[in-house]
Amino acid sequence: MSDAGASQRNSEKGGTIAMNWDQIEGKWGQYKGLARQRWGKLTDNDLHVIAGKKDVLLGKLQELYGIAKEEARHQIETWTKTLSKK
Repeated sequence: MSDAGASQRNSEKGGTIAMNWDQIEGKWGQYKGLARQRWGKLTDNDLHVIAGKKDVLLGKLQELYGIAKEEARHQIETWTKTLSKK
């Protein structure tokens, strides 16, 4: 029963976004340029270290822009939604 609840909570929190992120991670070579356009403080080395990992991007945004974790998460989710529209 707890597995069903976890699935429901994941869906409520935007399970679709997670699926889109899997696609971004798999094609990071194509998306890292768009990430750099969105967040200009990211260096080539940062993008290499991030390697499509959402949690690493989250930490880098917090570090480089001095923003809270929730703000960084919001920016990533917003960016991910714009990619889905392309």
